[in-house]
Amino acid sequence: MIDFQDFGKKLLTEAALTVCLRPADDGRGIAPMSEGRVLEDLELGVPEMDREHGVQVRLLRAVRDAFARSGHRRALELFDELDDYTNMHFMLEETLMIGSSYSGRQSHQQEHDRLIDQLRTLRSAVATGEAEGLSAVDAIEEWLMRHIRTFDLAFAASVAAPNGTPDPRTAPAGD
Repeated sequence: MIDFQDFGKKLLTEAALTVCLRPADDGRGIAPMSEGRVLEDLELGVPEMDREHGVQVRLLRAVRDAFARSGHRRALELFDELDDYTNMHFMLEETLMIGSSYSGRQSHQQEHDRLIDQLRTLRSAVATGEAEGLSAVDAIEEWLMRHIRTFDLAFAASVAAPNGTPDPRTAPAGD
């Protein structure tokens, strides 16, 4: 079994940890969330992944809040933080997939690549005025929730299985 905390300690940079552990009252707009975990229906039972998904959701909510309050510049800064954190999270997840010989790794990584492309395209479109901020956030949020409930759930289930093979009930289509 993979020790997620050990991997996390080795791979998380000090900057990424700063984002995770930043106090809620630092004026950066990141709303407090109980122990950095996502809503119960998104929890996978893998504490490290659940904690990181919580940070992603908090950053996404902070971007939404900044756009709603007409803080376009601040929202774009938070979009950049979301991009940076999501890249770090995906690198950790992909390293864990390699370490566990996860059979669904290739399609999962392709899905990660799609989100990063979408995130950057939407951020650019918002920055140039080609897209409305809240619509962009909605698109990212929809993708993230679907990804956690399908690809990440299948990976979490495979980590719990002794042979690293995903549970066919939770494996995303195409794997």
